[in-house]
Amino acid sequence: MESRQGAAVAATVSLELVQDWLDSLQRLCPEPLLDDCLKQAGIVKAFLGRPGARLTHDQCVGLYQRSAAATGDEMMGLWSRPVRTGALKYIMRAVLDAPSIQVALYRFTQFWNLLLDDYRLQLRDAGTTLCLALVARSPAVGLNRFGHALMLKLTHGIVSWLVGREVPVQQVGFAFAPPAFAADYAVLFPAPVVFDAAHSQIVFAAELGKVRPVRSRTEVRAFLVRAPPGLDLHRLPRACVAAEGARAAVHGTGPQPGGCGRAPAHVVAHLDPQAAPGGVVLPGHQGRSAPRPGHPAIDTRRGGAG
Repeated sequence: MESRQGAAVAATVSLELVQDWLDSLQRLCPEPLLDDCLKQAGIVKAFLGRPGARLTHDQCVGLYQRSAAATGDEMMGLWSRPVRTGALKYIMRAVLDAPSIQVALYRFTQFWNLLLDDYRLQLRDAGTTLCLALVARSPAVGLNRFGHALMLKLTHGIVSWLVGREVPVQQVGFAFAPPAFAADYAVLFPAPVVFDAAHSQIVFAAELGKVRPVRSRTEVRAFLVRAPPGLDLHRLPRACVAAEGARAAVHGTGPQPGGCGRAPAHVVAHLDPQAAPGGVVLPGHQGRSAPRPGHPAIDTRRGGAG
């Protein structure tokens, strides 16, 4: 068993990964309102432009909860049409009494397709896999990388909650080229991640579709209080911060100093004045997006399973 010293440490994500989200909030919110949301989430606005700045799980969740409430849009401007407050509650009511996860996912897609103008959710049973994809309604539709990631996280979070445990994911694909922060997606998803896919998608084993949900209506409220469902950042062992391998897959670089085998001094760089002496944001750490053990972090191949 790992000692406390080598126990899992909280994962963080780079500011670049959530920049599309922040840009959407800037378009949607008056500056004083956004400043208040950032403050309430524990994010120091002055640090947003610092290289290597990172967000913790609590900061991401806090910003979501406060900005969704403040704007009345549960997707915070990530899509062309606002998703009004209460939509998630009714989505949960729609999926809760489904006889199987496949039926729950079908209802999930149908509900979202009533709300979204720019994309539609498509559920495909390929025999051995069950794939939920985001399909653009027209070639002119813009692409919000964080919006795609949040929708796939929401899918995984709701399915896992319905089953009563975190369900395995075979693959996650994104319909855009691998960005400089590509390795951070391994912190979001416990699965191999590919880029340049035809559609952004999440792929489960087909057997999952036959599983019957175990949750009851009395449990929904507690689940919604934790919104956004599924916005967890997977934890990683301190003794093997493995982002070097992911970075090498994307950038063709070798191991970096301070990598696997010891935690670098700058292992955490939060947008938090207590994250570094004197309130200074530390440089980006070498372990910026370690995957869970046993899960390949990043694959830059085109396409995906399903």
